[in-house]
Amino acid sequence: MSSSKGVIKSSAVKVVERVRHADCSVSPGATFQVNPLIPGAQKSGVGPPQEREAEMEERIGLAKQDAYQKGLAEGVNKGIALQKEEARRMIAAVTDLMGKLTRLRQDMMEQAEQQIMGLSFAIAEKVIHREVRQDRTVVASVLREAVRSVTERDGMKVRLNPQDFHYITEIKEDFLREMDGVKNIVFEEDPGIKAGGVMVETMFGEVDARLEQQFDEIRSGFGVAG
Repeated sequence: MSSSKGVIKSSAVKVVERVRHADCSVSPGATFQVNPLIPGAQKSGVGPPQEREAEMEERIGLAKQDAYQKGLAEGVNKGIALQKEEARRMIAAVTDLMGKLTRLRQDMMEQAEQQIMGLSFAIAEKVIHREVRQDRTVVASVLREAVRSVTERDGMKVRLNPQDFHYITEIKEDFLREMDGVKNIVFEEDPGIKAGGVMVETMFGEVDARLEQQFDEIRSGFGVAG
């Protein structure tokens, strides 16, 4: 091998240096352009400012849209939950109100029923008292029932309204013949007893056969206040 082939002349080195420095030098204000023929140049992330700005705006827009959709969905869910809770409260309130109205209706019906029955008894009592004053024989029937309820009929005292007293005195003999076992009976006037009523006193107690007392017992049986 000739020694001339392995020697690089100094003049050649200088030429290479000049070319290298010329390739690396960049003049002020110079710009770079992506060569489309170079593979991967378009994906290097380096491009004109307008393209980078457009890409950023697109990403920001997508992020805003995503956030909006998420916020909208969350708001809708919260709204639905609030509506359900409000509906439950309204249903509970309506149910409670219906219960109160039902109880109020029942109370009013019971009160009305009591008032109607009380009025009916009051009217009936007035009618009966009027009939008793007109029909003097009523007191005789009341007295018979009172005496029949007494076991020991000896020594009874019977108190009557003054008008009834005079009537019973007139029919005393006939009355005593109808009643077995009656001995030593005494009749007395009592202005405190209304016509048609009778009070029978015995050694063992009293028999209250006054009409008002009988009405009170009937009212009590029907649960009506006097």
